[in-house]
Order: sequence, then C-alpha cells, then structure tokens
Amino acid sequence: MVLDGVSTEIGNIENRVDQAAAQCITQLVQATVAAWTKHVKKPEK
Repeated sequence: MVLDGVSTEIGNIENRVDQAAAQCITQLVQATVAAWTKHVKKPEK
C-alpha cells in the first residue's frame, strides 16, 4: 500500500531528525562542560 511506504519514509525522516538533534545536543553539552571546566579551574591553585 502507498500508506505503508509513506509512513516508512516519515519514520526514516524522523530517525534522521532525531540523530541530528542528538548530535547537536551532544555538541552543546560538550561545549558547555568544556567552558564550565575552564571557568571552574581558574580559581583553583
């Protein structure tokens, strides 16, 4: 059926969006941790 193909394609698109979002979130977290670590280390001896 055409509907099955469409829902499969929508699922594929959603998977790609999820992966892209996960990569963005991962990069954001890494950047935040790096900045925070750098900021926290300064006052220490």
